[in-house]
Amino acid sequence: MKLKISYTYATVTPESAKEGDFAETGWAYWNGFNFEQGGPNYNDEHTEVIDVNIKQELIDFLEERYCTEPSCYPAPGNIDETCWYSTPDPDTDLHTGAETTYSAHIEVINK
Repeated sequence: MKLKISYTYATVTPESAKEGDFAETGWAYWNGFNFEQGGPNYNDEHTEVIDVNIKQELIDFLEERYCTEPSCYPAPGNIDETCWYSTPDPDTDLHTGAETTYSAHIEVINK
């Protein structure tokens, strides 16, 4: 199984919160991190190597990056592309009050 983990962000400002919307959303890291069962895999634009026991390594990887809150409940026991994992607490800009949350999205490239 080969997986790709990509990241998005969503920023809410005090002004956008009044409108009930995000101020900005987008890809934080589109190229992502590659996971491949059976050994390490280098990402072309990243030097990190991930040796896999695929499920446990994926969990550890997401926890190290604080993406621990699943978008679905209960969290799936298997790898599920329909569920993403977000940071529980936003990064807050103390000057502007803007809050940014990051989410990790799992894509199964091949099984």
